[in-house]
Amino acid sequence: MANIKDTQDEFIIELTTGIKITDSTAVIKYISPSAVDSQWSATITNDAKGIINYINPIGNFLVAGTWKIWAHITRPNGKVIIGDVTKFSVKKEGI
Repeated sequence: MANIKDTQDEFIIELTTGIKITDSTAVIKYISPSAVDSQWSATITNDAKGIINYINPIGNFLVAGTWKIWAHITRPNGKVIIGDVTKFSVKKEGI
């Protein structure tokens, strides 16, 4: 599991679906440590390999704890593809 410090911002979260996602739209869905269920808009960086990413902006600090994230792809025909859940941990700086 990847570790990020709670004072770190402007990092990239990248997920690989392993399937072709040409002309699709992508988001990265998440459940935060405080049980907030939401999503980030994702950029498709390699449609042939199904790679998407989200760049966490400057000043957006994440809550400490374990985050659950997964890819959520919507095809042009409306079909939805949901990726496997992966986790990362945000730890307090100095711990």
